[in-house]
Amino acid sequence: MTKRRYVSHVVSGLSAVVLFLSLAAKVGAQPEDHPPKSAASDTVPPGEYTTEAGWGNLSISKTKTGTTIFELQSTTGEDVCHIQGAVINGEGSANDSENGAVCKVKFTKTDKGIDVLADTPKECSGFCGANGGFKGQYLTIPEGCSADEVDKTRSNFKKLYLRKDYKTALVTLQPLLKKCTATLNFIDLGDIRNDVAITQYKVGLYSECIDTLKPYAVDAGRKDSEVTNDWPPNQAVDYLKILKSSRTNIRLCTK
Repeated sequence: MTKRRYVSHVVSGLSAVVLFLSLAAKVGAQPEDHPPKSAASDTVPPGEYTTEAGWGNLSISKTKTGTTIFELQSTTGEDVCHIQGAVINGEGSANDSENGAVCKVKFTKTDKGIDVLADTPKECSGFCGANGGFKGQYLTIPEGCSADEVDKTRSNFKKLYLRKDYKTALVTLQPLLKKCTATLNFIDLGDIRNDVAITQYKVGLYSECIDTLKPYAVDAGRKDSEVTNDWPPNQAVDYLKILKSSRTNIRLCTK
């Protein structure tokens, strides 16, 4: 009789434990329709990003207090955008001190970088010119392709070229075309292509020189007045400088 009461108490105790654990699990569980939110740092990783052809640049960083901040700059034709503010749960917020408007910028992480668009287009237009914009895919800048790294590589190339160490100069500069073409702005890209091409000419790589300047071959055969019709006035001047060098180098390598 005593033994049965002991067993009964044990079973009763186990039932209580199971019931307690079951209730605890229900209390601690997240509702299925309310998943935990991702931290802002996971949504928008700190770093430097740029659009293809470098018309837009995005910087994401953290302050000493842990706040995620952004700075966004872009050039569309003759109009320039410059927006900066804080990031919370993947959305940037920038205040327009002149009219009190708040520009909301949506950041979405992708495999290649971050997609950027305006959540409040009207309010964000106050940070840009009449036709300015910043919507687009901002790519993670490859290693060796940041502005400082490119400047350093080009500086080293120039020293080698001036010493007439053309082979080493070519080996130093040419990798930028392989790694950084997608994220270089059109001015830097044009200058680098021409520097690589003239160095290829110096070491007798004539067909390679022609291939390097192939993106400019069609425009090189056109009149300046025809070319400038395809470019905004403030960018046409820079492109014609690139084209002038390209025409000279194409003639040299063709001979």
